[in-house]
Amino acid sequence: MAVMFLLLMLAITAGFNASPGAAAPVVPGKAPASAAATAFLRTICNDTLKTDAQSCYDELLPYAESFKGNEAKVAEVATTIFVD
Repeated sequence: MAVMFLLLMLAITAGFNASPGAAAPVVPGKAPASAAATAFLRTICNDTLKTDAQSCYDELLPYAESFKGNEAKVAEVATTIFVD
């Protein structure tokens, strides 16, 4: 239930508009995420899923560098991770 709420909130927050056949998100590299990338992700998770922000953060952290401050990318990756 919490995962579905996260997906819904991320999609609404980002104004995400999924298109059929959209490319899968970039697989993260092995380098650790920068401080800016982790701060952005923590803010997104805290703002959208207050009751389970840590799980959101833990699941999406490997992809943090690929977001580049774009909430729509967070929604896309979250959807791919949690739906598949």
